[in-house]
Amino acid sequence: MYNLHPIKLIKKIMPTNGRADGTRKVSIGDRFERDDAAISIWVVERISNVRASRFPLISLSREGRPDITKTVSLDAFVKDGGYHTAV
Repeated sequence: MYNLHPIKLIKKIMPTNGRADGTRKVSIGDRFERDDAAISIWVVERISNVRASRFPLISLSREGRPDITKTVSLDAFVKDGGYHTAV
């Protein structure tokens, strides 16, 4: 009998031609700051490809405060437009 595992069903629905790419390239070490309040700079620490998602995740840490981190979908990070490259 065919296995109806939810993850297998999701993988069948998703395109198999690779992962989605954002319109803006993001690399490890890139520095960004928020558009609304430029008081903190965030550095890209890691880009992770998650098997269950076609969108990579990026891990950011606050410059000068490595204990403050956040992880966000690359697609959401690019489409949100709430960040710009820090100078």
